Amino acid sequence: MRHLVQFAIAVSSINLRRCSAVSQLIDNTKVSIKLKSRKTIEGTVLQNGDGGSTVALSYGTVTVKSGDVQSVEKSTPAPAVTPGLGRLSKWDHCLQVLVASRPKGPVVAPIAATVVDKGIFKNVPYQSYRAGDLEFNIYGDPDEPASLEIGLYQKSPGIEARKECLATMLKLLNDPADRDTLKSENLDEAKIERAGMTFEVTPSTAEDAYGGWWISVYDTKVVEQQRATEKELAQITVERDQATVKKSGKGVSELMRWKDHEVKAARPDPAGTLQGRVYLRSVHRKNGVYVALTNP
Repeated sequence: MRHLVQFAIAVSSINLRRCSAVSQLIDNTKVSIKLKSRKTIEGTVLQNGDGGSTVALSYGTVTVKSGDVQSVEKSTPAPAVTPGLGRLSKWDHCLQVLVASRPKGPVVAPIAATVVDKGIFKNVPYQSYRAGDLEFNIYGDPDEPASLEIGLYQKSPGIEARKECLATMLKLLNDPADRDTLKSENLDEAKIERAGMTFEVTPSTAEDAYGGWWISVYDTKVVEQQRATEKELAQITVERDQATVKKSGKGVSELMRWKDHEVKAARPDPAGTLQGRVYLRSVHRKNGVYVALTNP
């Protein structure tokens, strides 16, 4: 698999038909895909595998299976993605780094994000991605994240696995001093604050760990600023048991609705049950207000 950082690859225009179309796409290409449902989507191929591709749209991703594709109308090299100017990298740069850091691992795929109603991240919208037992979360405004979080759903992950997560997170911190702070932490359990940013390692035994081991980096002030209002929450969330059906938000296209397996992979709610609400796909901020991308 080609790493996403290989931006210089020359890619010819292609027009492939039927089920082989997606499987022959190249990572990090801009594509226009015509689906059998007659929808056309445009985005960037992040990764291929499991009979389809993970395609980044604006502010989120979808998994396009080969069997859903009628044709790929065009394919060109994608432009380089920058990390942004903040201390935490933008969402699209995060995903490129995440995929590139796991060239032989499971495909990085979007999953439904359970609404957190307690603690530091209460009512802060986020995007969630899974790759095997690894989870990666981007909280708040995707262009100016309030927090980044990477973790392993293992009771006691090995030191090498934890170091791999650390190495990935270090690439997403734009301030060298922030990287030095995170590198100084104990990978069993730790919490350090520097210049408004909190660097935390949470063991799987913690009350709010959802049974996983986590590295979290967050700006408390920005987290407070990026909480969704009750009005916004009503527009960008849906009951978990309704997330895959047509009732999952007014005007939400079939492509943008969560799939069954994406909902099943979501965290349990704080009570430990598979209930509660989840965020719609591709939640982002537009003119200071949270909205969801309902159509590609």
